[in-house]
Amino acid sequence: KGHILKDVYTVVGGLAMMSIGWVIMANVAAVLGITGVIKNIDVNDLSVPDLEIRNYLTRHYNSRFQVNPRKFENLVSSVFKDLGFQALCTPYSHDGGIDILLEKGSDLSAVQVKRTKNAIKLEQVRSFIGALTLQGIQNGIYVSTSEFQRGCYDIANSCLINLFGGSRFYEILLEAQILRYSNMAFPNLKSESLYHCGCFELNSL
Repeated sequence: KGHILKDVYTVVGGLAMMSIGWVIMANVAAVLGITGVIKNIDVNDLSVPDLEIRNYLTRHYNSRFQVNPRKFENLVSSVFKDLGFQALCTPYSHDGGIDILLEKGSDLSAVQVKRTKNAIKLEQVRSFIGALTLQGIQNGIYVSTSEFQRGCYDIANSCLINLFGGSRFYEILLEAQILRYSNMAFPNLKSESLYHCGCFELNSL
C-alpha cells in the first residue's frame, strides 16, 4: 500500500538534486513548524482557510479534535488533491455515508471522514462498506482523527478499504505539505522527482 524508492541518482546528478533538496527543505521547514512562529488560530472557525489549518496542525496536531467536522472534510479533500487526486466533497448532510469522492486516472474511490476522539468501531467500518456497495464503488478510504478498534483492519483488507487513523493521517498530511511547498518553490519540478532525489522518504498511496 506504500513503497519507498531508493536513491537512484549519479554523482553529478545526485549533487544537483541534493542542492534542490536543501532548498526545498528550507521552504518546507517553516510549514512543518521547524522554524518560525505559527500564530494561534481558531480551528473551529469555518472562515479560516484550509491551508492555514493544515499549517497549524503540523505543529499542533492534538488540535485536530477541535476542527469543525465539515472543515475537516474539506481539509482531508485538500490533502488528497495535493497528493495528485481529483477530490470532490459531497453535501454535508444526506451524503449516503460518503464524504469525498476521489479520482485518479480511471480509478474512483470514496472517502468517509470522522473527526472524533473515540476509536472507530467495527460496525462503523461495516456501515461504510455498505455505503460503497450501494454506490457501486469498490475502493474506499476511511479517515479518522482517532484510531480503529481491533478487527477493523481485517475486514477492511478483505474489502479494498484503506484505514487511516490519526497517526497515519498525520504522516499523509506532512507528505502533502512537502509536495505543496516544494511545487511552489519549483513549479516545473515533477513531484515524482522528490521520490528519487533521496531528500525525503515519501510513502505513496
